[in-house]
Amino acid sequence: MLDDIIKRDILNALKAKEWDFGNNILYDLCSTHPNHNKADEIITKIWFIGRLYAAAIERRKTKSSINDNFYIDEVAPAIINSDIDSHLQSLSNKKLNEQTIPEILVVHKYLQNLFKSLTGLEKRSLSSKYLHFHKPNLFFIYDSRADIALREFKLKVDTRYKDLLNSDNVDTQYARFFIKAYDLKGQIEKRTSKKLSLREFDKILIYRTNRKLSNSIESNASYNVQKPKNKTNIALNQNIETSRSEIALIKKKLAEKYIKNNNAKTIFLYKATQFKQWANYIAALVLSENHKTFHRSQIINILRTELIPEYFNKPGFIETGLLTHDMEISSNHHGGIPCLKRVKTGVYKFVDWTQE
Repeated sequence: MLDDIIKRDILNALKAKEWDFGNNILYDLCSTHPNHNKADEIITKIWFIGRLYAAAIERRKTKSSINDNFYIDEVAPAIINSDIDSHLQSLSNKKLNEQTIPEILVVHKYLQNLFKSLTGLEKRSLSSKYLHFHKPNLFFIYDSRADIALREFKLKVDTRYKDLLNSDNVDTQYARFFIKAYDLKGQIEKRTSKKLSLREFDKILIYRTNRKLSNSIESNASYNVQKPKNKTNIALNQNIETSRSEIALIKKKLAEKYIKNNNAKTIFLYKATQFKQWANYIAALVLSENHKTFHRSQIINILRTELIPEYFNKPGFIETGLLTHDMEISSNHHGGIPCLKRVKTGVYKFVDWTQE
């Protein structure tokens, strides 16, 4: 697998320069204004990074004020009164190695806890991105696209990190990602005799996920769904195979029409492989535009009448497989991507996958 990425992806990923100008603006912003004692500087940094990297801090569990007031009255004062500058200062002149990994992860967890106190959400991805632009040589960028690409390499976390992963001072999910990323980066550098910046490493991961997404779009665009005239004469396994192709095509069309956030779109297309996962998500997303809460019957109705009217309750889209209760936050059966919070029996609020 590593030989594959070396031969096919590294040069293509690193020669891509289209996003460098925008990223350099963020690096310059945080380099010129590294501290957190002025509200206008804080708001600009968290606003630019969060918005440009699809991880905006104003996405909250409970929205009690308009976004502008949230930045001014809550976000800026909380960061000013925090110890984030002391934590960042503790990493000055540090290099990324096995000895500094625990210190780096502790700072990430600190900022994540701070953001969670403001939003009620984990904000794992935003924390990593915000810290990366302040310490670009120490923090790997975490989001669903990078995570999906990294998972392809099936890396294992060495047992020597067991105590660190079990510590309350680090976020286990980011820590596992970070350690695997550090391992893979080292392997690539050893094979290529080339030192990679964390930005260059992120480019490689994103290139792989984007390539996979592009191939999927091209494959689905060229696929012509043929409905058999007499289904009773088609073998069951042929029906299943056709259904899989139709599902992939329909999911792609739904994602392009309704899902604006790239991270959520990636999860929808690649991680949400079960009908209950993607169908409940897309229905709840659309319903949430006009309803703060909605009933399970509304999920079924919008799938049947608006989202997938030609396919609902057919193979691959069976209503009994919707299992809406499995997608609740409190469930153990959502596969790590819950999209619903139960308000009362049968009534739900939407929980977006962008709310890490």
